[in-house]
Amino acid sequence: MIVETKLTSNAQLRHGVEIQVPIYMKQEKTKKAIYLVIDNGHPTALKNFIDFYDALDRDIKNKISYMLIDA
Repeated sequence: MIVETKLTSNAQLRHGVEIQVPIYMKQEKTKKAIYLVIDNGHPTALKNFIDFYDALDRDIKNKISYMLIDA
């Protein structure tokens, strides 16, 4: 399992779960990942990410789960 971490202030927040994590999973030959989102005070970015994640295919969400930390 891999863990990728991003702050909500990171402009690549969506890109991380959409592009980066699948690449890392393939490189590490793992079937599961956790996308650790640290909310550092960007509510719009967080809402946009959650909306995007919720719309992902169920298969992707079964492989990549996200966890939220309120910082």
